[in-house]
Amino acid sequence: MIRAKTTTPDYAGFRLAFAAKGVPKTSIFGGGSFKSGFNMTSTTDFQNVFIPFDDFSYDWSGYTGTCTYKDPSGQQHHCCAKTDSPLAGPKYCPTAKFLGEITDLEVWAEGAEGNFHIEIDYIAAGDAAPGPAPGPAPGPAPAGKTIVDLAVATPDLSTLVTALKAGKLVDTLNGPGPFTVFAPTNEAFAKLPKALLDHLLDPANIKELDDVLTYHVALGSVHSTDLKDKEKIKTVEGKDVEVFLYQSHVYINDAEVITANVDASNGVVHIVDHVLIPPRR
Repeated sequence: MIRAKTTTPDYAGFRLAFAAKGVPKTSIFGGGSFKSGFNMTSTTDFQNVFIPFDDFSYDWSGYTGTCTYKDPSGQQHHCCAKTDSPLAGPKYCPTAKFLGEITDLEVWAEGAEGNFHIEIDYIAAGDAAPGPAPGPAPGPAPAGKTIVDLAVATPDLSTLVTALKAGKLVDTLNGPGPFTVFAPTNEAFAKLPKALLDHLLDPANIKELDDVLTYHVALGSVHSTDLKDKEKIKTVEGKDVEVFLYQSHVYINDAEVITANVDASNGVVHIVDHVLIPPRR
């Protein structure tokens, strides 16, 4: 997955490649890496672009950067595919061995004329094999256990509890709801710059803290089975978060849901691995 934004969404030459020890070289102009093209859409915000590993091939043309091109020399290149065909086959696909020995990542443009622009936030990789469902179907809400009660009882959500107390939102999330909360772990908060976290927890900046916290809360009980890819969910803060479904993984903006469907008496909690920061208006 690459998280990026562009002002030239119609440009057709965006490429992402990763190099690893022992990848065959098949082009006189370069090689030794698995490469794939990818497309962007028009947006002023960063977007998640998911590129399946099956889209990558090590046999790409140095002329166009594609795996379907036949070079002027007559050399035909080949794409990754689950079954053998004249221009494709499984031997051109990334393997677990190569994925475990990645040495370099590259993003650039080639094989298409025109101006282009891209800004990259980060690049991440997930398990390409099918995994378990994002979470079990919701069970009955535990009697008396509110969202705050569950957070207090979960050691890995102690920073969130501290933030809720600082933002004076405990009473709200103890209310009848129902609410859906995307709850960042302690590790998620630790990924924030210390200066930013200290700033948010300063009582003088309670409005900013509340904006961040309420950006993690939506009205109603939304379980993982209710989510649709690229669905937008309005938060209590006022702005939308966006859902991305990729194989067995669920993302809210750039945060992955690591534990889904934790039911409370007044809603449901999904534990996430990043703090969601609302975009500026």
